[in-house]
Amino acid sequence: MRKLYFKLWLIISAVLLSGCYNVSLVYDSANLYTVTAVSASEVEANNLAMSKAVKVCEYDPFKVAVLEHTSSYQGMTAEQKSLVGVASKTIGASAKTTSSNDYKAVIKFRCKRLTADREEEI
Repeated sequence: MRKLYFKLWLIISAVLLSGCYNVSLVYDSANLYTVTAVSASEVEANNLAMSKAVKVCEYDPFKVAVLEHTSSYQGMTAEQKSLVGVASKTIGASAKTTSSNDYKAVIKFRCKRLTADREEEI
């Protein structure tokens, strides 16, 4: 019986934690990282991505050297939101037209060591 409860606890924990996880980090070769963050706002997605990049390079005197940065809206268009609103009013239900994954920020970066005379990759 304990094993069943433990397995059930593991499954529930995994489901709950997967919903909270919104930042991923991929290490490519040659000290190249890509961090992707999703959030309900563009500012928050960018902040989450940059915070993760800074954390990777946090050992002083290493700093983040951003090579590429993109952010995009991946939620519903205004037309889609309008259609959902009309449909939900028709059937008498409410529907949410925003999500915690509406915006996506991607940062490709390297960690660089700051020296007195130049920057040097680690």
